[in-house]
Amino acid sequence: MPEQLIITRILKRRRKPLCIVFSGNDIALECAMDLVLEFKLGKGVILTEQLKNTILARQRIIDAKQRAVAFASYKPRTETQVRRKLQEVGFSTREQDLAIQYLKEFDYLNDAEYARMFVKDFLLRKPSSASRVKMELRKRGITELEAQEAIEQFFPKDDTSELALKAAQKKLRSVTHKPIEKQKTALIGYLQRQGFSWDIIKDILSKTLDNAANSDEKM
Repeated sequence: MPEQLIITRILKRRRKPLCIVFSGNDIALECAMDLVLEFKLGKGVILTEQLKNTILARQRIIDAKQRAVAFASYKPRTETQVRRKLQEVGFSTREQDLAIQYLKEFDYLNDAEYARMFVKDFLLRKPSSASRVKMELRKRGITELEAQEAIEQFFPKDDTSELALKAAQKKLRSVTHKPIEKQKTALIGYLQRQGFSWDIIKDILSKTLDNAANSDEKM
């Protein structure tokens, strides 16, 4: 029969929102003050193995929620990103589920809103094709439907060539010191990675490098 632990004192940590529960001079467990109050822990209370395990399990859920809030409040995250983070640090699927539910209740997590904001911000930073933007959303765990809805709502309808031109101009600024042929190779590769079609790429080449090459020949 396991030895019964009798609580001798409870000490509140100064820098962490935790209480240390002692049995004699030994630490029996550490848990949140809310759990101390909920389970009526105090001097003289018998801390059975079952009670201790119950409190520790509840503390794990609190820890998962706190870790999830810290991760999701630092910058917008998707549900998949939060799950991956919690899984990395060893939380179970059930603990992840409860943390995700907690985030949604307090509006820390909204994949549809994340997708809409991502489309707008991504195009400002890196002009790309709709297929590239959708691929980036899917990598972050956004569903096919949510990704498509965000693209239909926020992706420019008829400005694919304009986006490709912006992307090309941004790339060319970093390779202008290279010969024209190497600039062309770098530009083609970059635009392909951004998901633009070959017809769009050829049009952009004619508007940028081909004009530059003709100007050099006339000089």
